[in-house]
Amino acid sequence: MSDGLRALLRDEVQQVGEPLAIATSNGVDSKSLVISAVEDAGYRPTIISMTLDDRESKDFRGARDIAREYGLDFIPIRLPTDAATIERDIVRLIRTYRCLKKTSIECNWGMLYVFDELRRRNIGSLVGGYRMDEHFQIDREPMFALHRSGLLNSRSDDAVRLFQRLRNDSFSKPNAAGTRDLRRIGQSYGVMTHLPSLSQGLFELWSDKAWVEVNKPKQKYPIRVAFPTLYNNALGSQLQLGDSGIRDLVAATAIKRWKPSAKSSIAAYNVVAGRAR
Repeated sequence: MSDGLRALLRDEVQQVGEPLAIATSNGVDSKSLVISAVEDAGYRPTIISMTLDDRESKDFRGARDIAREYGLDFIPIRLPTDAATIERDIVRLIRTYRCLKKTSIECNWGMLYVFDELRRRNIGSLVGGYRMDEHFQIDREPMFALHRSGLLNSRSDDAVRLFQRLRNDSFSKPNAAGTRDLRRIGQSYGVMTHLPSLSQGLFELWSDKAWVEVNKPKQKYPIRVAFPTLYNNALGSQLQLGDSGIRDLVAATAIKRWKPSAKSSIAAYNVVAGRAR
């Protein structure tokens, strides 16, 4: 299982070719892509990571560290924190790129700056670990179904069927987490976005497994075994989450500007999209 994973990631990276950049956090997903590109494909990818301009997040620092470890070029993307710029970008995401979901807006905001920098440097391919989590953890509500059924730590046929049904449901959504929007935004900058996590081969690698078989004794166990240097690494998070504050800043800025009384940024985005009641 782990040997197959490493070979699949190598093949996915080799299909991209060079030059390429890898969107990197401090987690095992993106770091496994870096290791695969360097050690298995023989590439010298550029590492790119984002953080707000008033801090350096743990994921940003972790990306910089692995770039240093392999002697790779590192592109730091320091995102603006002034409200006027963020408001302008939100309007652009919604009205130009038709990013209409909360997750897509808040996850793709920083990518505007990533793609702009890659275009400036003539790097036409970006590889990322987006949606790798869904092979293991799936959404919170479906995970509750495993808890409720008592099958979370079971290897029974029922546990396999339920976990695989939840995985199929998750990957049947083509724009989950705004990944379709992400690709469309990248194309507008002349950058192709490659997501190995969405490959059919990777999906099938664990198509006969129960949740416990890919998450014990540690979460994302197959990745940790395939890449031993990552065995004790923290899970990390999407670059927009964790201590980065990116998602929270975008949401708070939208609420303050367009819907001060709202508890959720969805209402503010609906105002920009012309969908508010």
